[in-house]
Amino acid sequence: MYCKSLLVKLATSANHQLLRNTRLCGNTICSHFYPTSGLQAHLQYRLCSNYYKTNPDVAPGAIHNVKSICSKWAEHFKHKNIPEPEVSAELIVAHVLGVKTLAGVVPWQIVPTVKTDKINKLCLLRLERMPVQYIIEEWDFRDLLLEMRPPVLIPRPETEELIGFIHQYQVSNHLSPPEWILDIGCGCGAIILSLCKEYPLSQCIGIDQSPAACDLSRKNANSNSLAVHIENIQFNDDTVKKEKLFHHGFDLIVSNPPYIKKEDLEILPPEIKCYEDVSGALDGGADGLEIIVSILRNTKYLLNKQGLLWLEVDSSHPDKVKNLVENNLDWGLQYIQTYNDLFGKPRFCLLSLH
Repeated sequence: MYCKSLLVKLATSANHQLLRNTRLCGNTICSHFYPTSGLQAHLQYRLCSNYYKTNPDVAPGAIHNVKSICSKWAEHFKHKNIPEPEVSAELIVAHVLGVKTLAGVVPWQIVPTVKTDKINKLCLLRLERMPVQYIIEEWDFRDLLLEMRPPVLIPRPETEELIGFIHQYQVSNHLSPPEWILDIGCGCGAIILSLCKEYPLSQCIGIDQSPAACDLSRKNANSNSLAVHIENIQFNDDTVKKEKLFHHGFDLIVSNPPYIKKEDLEILPPEIKCYEDVSGALDGGADGLEIIVSILRNTKYLLNKQGLLWLEVDSSHPDKVKNLVENNLDWGLQYIQTYNDLFGKPRFCLLSLH
């Protein structure tokens, strides 16, 4: 799947054969992330050249200060209906200047031509609806700095709250730190790494069906000096029974599984649909509950007697999860509580063994 806007720009007779032979893990063509291909460099060069012809104010060599660059690109983003245009421009400019934000940067500071050109190239990627997190290749999650790389799912702000709720529940109920923690569908490692930092003496394990996600989780664990064990495992009834990893009990199981209905995948924003792992990290089946049900059905084999299961789900799911648990007593679970996210929507489910 390629971004339609990019295909329109490149849909010339000269490029048809090139595009037909190009396969880049379902994402848009981008030499910034896939620099090894001369074809990709050629296509990005064409994209940049065409854009500069019609927008000379951002062409290479033009002299700008921080404020003018941010303003001009924010206007370009607005014109193309890019979400959060000002924030996108400021984050990209800050990244190229080597700072987190522009708060301490003088607005009239002249930006060297080399850096201006780099800003322009990165902003062109944002015009193609590439998420800022992928463009700057990193993102803060709580007190961790995580590398971001497509197509591994970008952690959302709501997920940061989940870590807080878990810790708050442990403390308020005077529970001992969990000895064994499992994150099902660890992605870039945001959840399991945060829990590892929260509970440094715990044995923390993350699993994911995506090799790319596992590689990125391991890299983020190393860069944050956290001892987390990551395994490339697809969670299902068979692996729960066969994998030795699951043969001991866990005190805490956490998962932010795929929960979007299959029919809703096509209406996702381009930032998600064109760049993130839609089929592997977001597709929750016909009702969005396919993976969730698998987790619920198998938790009794994985959770210790006093252990807890936390799920991040769609806002329409908590009541459905509760009903599923109550109507499937053989799962051996009891529904404890629903927690709302920062937008006031029911988002997190807490369960335990019955």
